[in-house]
Amino acid sequence: MREHLRLLHPPAATINMHVWRVMCVAALNAMDASRRYIWAMHRAHPTPGLPPGQTVLPYAAIVPAPMGAHAGAAARRAVAALHANLHSFVMRTTCPLRTWRQRGQRMH
Repeated sequence: MREHLRLLHPPAATINMHVWRVMCVAALNAMDASRRYIWAMHRAHPTPGLPPGQTVLPYAAIVPAPMGAHAGAAARRAVAALHANLHSFVMRTTCPLRTWRQRGQRMH
């Protein structure tokens, strides 16, 4: 499923390609928001034992114990960002839902 998300290709022919692409871009943006939050927490609360200014974490320190406490908050941020992205798209006046429905009927 990861390749379908990253490559913006629907996992099944029955899923409208345009709708899938909007979902993928919204999800990727939400995951990036979560990643940025985790890094902000890392910079605010550095992992003990890392030299000052080190930006590349060793594998064992990718999610150190103090960061694990922020994992739930990062996940909630990702979910909120996904919902906000989708809401923003749907509220746009140029939302092409009618066009997608017409194309979907022709595709099936």
